[in-house]
Amino acid sequence: MFRVYSLLSVLISFSYAFISFFHYNDDFGWEIFFYEELTNFTLISLVILLVFKTQIRWQKTWITRKTNGFIITNQGWKKIIINESMSIFVMVFFGVMLFVFYEENKFIPLVLSGFFLESILSVLYGKVNYKLVITSKLIFLITNKQRMYYWNDIRSFTKRHNGVIIQLKNGIQTHIKEDDFQKKEDWLSTLKSMAIEKEIYWE
Repeated sequence: MFRVYSLLSVLISFSYAFISFFHYNDDFGWEIFFYEELTNFTLISLVILLVFKTQIRWQKTWITRKTNGFIITNQGWKKIIINESMSIFVMVFFGVMLFVFYEENKFIPLVLSGFFLESILSVLYGKVNYKLVITSKLIFLITNKQRMYYWNDIRSFTKRHNGVIIQLKNGIQTHIKEDDFQKKEDWLSTLKSMAIEKEIYWE
């Protein structure tokens, strides 16, 4: 759901910025009579998405902060920064554009700044709290985009591309790079042992 909320927030922001451009540049002859309603809808939607996004990401990260796991490496953290910066850039771009060019809309840029702040704080907090947790019930990747895989849903593991590919029974694949988490020999060995114990194919 986290990806859905992130995607929706970007799409709503883009759509609103796009329509705002034509609303304030009436030379194009496009009269947008529903602009006030659209502004209210956009504001409420973004606030709700920000709350949901924050709750999903921070709740799990906070709850598992004392859970034993394999801490993320500097290399893995840098990848997360690059990944997170894409959504940050989009939100900052739309927020600045709306704030500078369309001065009537102050609340929406403020909410977009909330997305920016949430992403920055999450990445900084994750420097010491992002980790790979392996238990008898599941594999939990606690990063900026948290992923949880129950052993019953896993079809196979494939050691490839300097890491492990987790193949789920529904066809979805996830690749964990060896250099993403500390003590790679230990967590790879743990994964393999658990897979063999649960009779899951390991290539």
